[in-house]
Amino acid sequence: MRSVLPRVTLTDLKAEDRENWSLRTEANMVYSIFPTTQWLVQQDHIVWIYMDPTGPGETRLRLATLAPVTEIGRIDHWQRNHAITMNTLTEDFEIGEAIQSGLESGANTQLTFGRYEGALHRFAQTVQAVLDNDHA
Repeated sequence: MRSVLPRVTLTDLKAEDRENWSLRTEANMVYSIFPTTQWLVQQDHIVWIYMDPTGPGETRLRLATLAPVTEIGRIDHWQRNHAITMNTLTEDFEIGEAIQSGLESGANTQLTFGRYEGALHRFAQTVQAVLDNDHA
């Protein structure tokens, strides 16, 4: 599944000829590869995100920044870039942990899942289809 995360500069394309448009220049893309891998494709590099479930309620995350070989001399640049990615995603992971804690509390009698996030619904369908096939 591919999710496109447009940059604020996307609207600048209105002034450009369509032949000059580049999605990778004006957006980041997240490719979710079932079941536990994501590729965050940015302008000049890719971040590999691997989720390794280690037990009920526990997942180990591994993130690696994949930079072009021609840029290897700029290792400090890529280390800083990786730190920015980690800080940004850590916020998301902490929000996810807080949501999970809330769900586990049993305080909610009802949950609307993925109402505005079509990708969440599609991912849940894919997981269910795999589980159904494994237990058929």
